[in-house]
Amino acid sequence: MSAPPLAAEAAVVRLGGRTILDGVSLAIRPGELLGIVGPNGSGKTTLVRALAGLQPLAGGRVALDGTGVERWQRHKLAARLAYLPQGHRIEWPVTVRRVVELGRIPHTRAWHRPTADDHRAVDTAIGRTGVAHLAGRSCTTLSGGEQARVMLARVLAVEASIMLADEPVAALDPRHQIAIMEILHRAAAAGDGVAVVMHDLALASRYCDRVVVLADGRIVADGPPDVALTVDTVRDAYGVQALEFTHNGRRFVVPWAVDPGHPRE
Repeated sequence: MSAPPLAAEAAVVRLGGRTILDGVSLAIRPGELLGIVGPNGSGKTTLVRALAGLQPLAGGRVALDGTGVERWQRHKLAARLAYLPQGHRIEWPVTVRRVVELGRIPHTRAWHRPTADDHRAVDTAIGRTGVAHLAGRSCTTLSGGEQARVMLARVLAVEASIMLADEPVAALDPRHQIAIMEILHRAAAAGDGVAVVMHDLALASRYCDRVVVLADGRIVADGPPDVALTVDTVRDAYGVQALEFTHNGRRFVVPWAVDPGHPRE
């Protein structure tokens, strides 16, 4: 079996004298939607930043196509690996289309006008995220859910084979959460490798092909949702009691109450 396009191998990150990631190894495979979950402070954002080549390592390695991400030219890395950071607020008064066009920067030659491929990629991303009717609007006039879809369209416009999204559904209502997860799920089904940091365990079970659970900078579970997200794992990682139920043949766990006997309490 060939090596996965993007993989962390025993990655270690230390910040301010603290170990944030402690020997984390995982791979992001084409055609897979990977959910990264865990309690606050478990290292989720640090992990995706390390995978994106934005966070230096104290040990281990992150490689894209077998080459360490630190050795890639930045524009070539940005064309292969798209990153959506936390937060969706757009504070500058530019149009939706212009924001989405920024996703084409890794493919743009200096002092050259956008190509037909650039226009096609932008149109496709706008259509996939359902914001075509907003294309001429200023981003400062949009709701939080609309801005979230615009920022996702910018990432899709890159047409990268790997996408990393850090809490893209945070602070959104259920309708917009589902809409965003549907878009990410379709991107993975089309062959992209997609990793998404999230807190909603039900959404992770519903949409992710695989789930990694982080706690204290280490992976404590990695597998299909019904394997990685168990009542025991949720209790140990989060310090909460959970309920388990089955719907349409799929098993879900729902956090229910703080576990008073857990060390995190």
